[in-house]
Amino acid sequence: MSATAASQAVDSHEFVPRPPSYLDSLLSNSRIREVAFGGFRIQIESCEPFQFMRVRVPGAGVLDAETYHDAVYGCYQALGGLIRQENLHPVRFWNYLPGILREHPDGRSGYEIFNAGRFNALQDLYGRMAPEKLAVASAVGGAGEDLNVHVLASSQAAQPVANPRQLAPHEYSKRYGPLPPVFARACVLASTGRALLGRSALVAGTASIVGEHTLHRGQLDRQLDEVSLNLASLSNALAGTQVLSMPEALARYRDLRVYVPNQLDKSEVLTWLQNTFSEVSHAEFVHADLCRSDLHVEVEGTLNFAV
Repeated sequence: MSATAASQAVDSHEFVPRPPSYLDSLLSNSRIREVAFGGFRIQIESCEPFQFMRVRVPGAGVLDAETYHDAVYGCYQALGGLIRQENLHPVRFWNYLPGILREHPDGRSGYEIFNAGRFNALQDLYGRMAPEKLAVASAVGGAGEDLNVHVLASSQAAQPVANPRQLAPHEYSKRYGPLPPVFARACVLASTGRALLGRSALVAGTASIVGEHTLHRGQLDRQLDEVSLNLASLSNALAGTQVLSMPEALARYRDLRVYVPNQLDKSEVLTWLQNTFSEVSHAEFVHADLCRSDLHVEVEGTLNFAV
């Protein structure tokens, strides 16, 4: 990352859910409307061939486990139903969870309950768990007690991309909850979407996870190394038969959003960004809890493999 890009890095001290910066140009001239669907108020920003949707569930963080599950289920059912009605395909979700690490009386964390609600909703929508239909996603802690879900939907389906170093999330064992998270590690946008966004792939929140397990608990530097390897692996997965060196693979990233639970880690993470990503044009820092208490950093963004 250049010195200029580093100096322009955004630092969100108090996290208010907002779209990532690479959608700014897309949404700048969007038409905004709000609809009622499935008992939820959903804001839609139309910017063909995309629609960006936002839904908020007030007070979700104070609900008991069963009611919270039902709220997540209903939220995803409503979004999925509206997306289907609009003849669209979900390509990217951002989930901002209240009490993401809070342990409920049944022993599950807020994230695990969210995963169950999302899994059941998507399975009901698709009739079965359909990995080829899963969108890219991130899930981090949100400020306050509201659940906020944002989704970017497209008139054309995207192609999911797996990371060879990581188990597909929907195949996780019950060690990480009775029902697994369901999302794609990355996706390739259809040609129309690529032309509009100027990117070729969207990358999910990526952390120091290999297989399904967290590596290097309590070691930020080693977790950053693992994140580099995971992001390079995704880049190579998109390169086909071409084999990219680590610098070449990471040079294909353009915009990054970095989640850090501990603000004191920001300086070390910024140094890592500067030393690791030569072509990143914009980096955004967000202070937010992650889905596991032993993860110290998570990175998402865009990747241009057509270079």
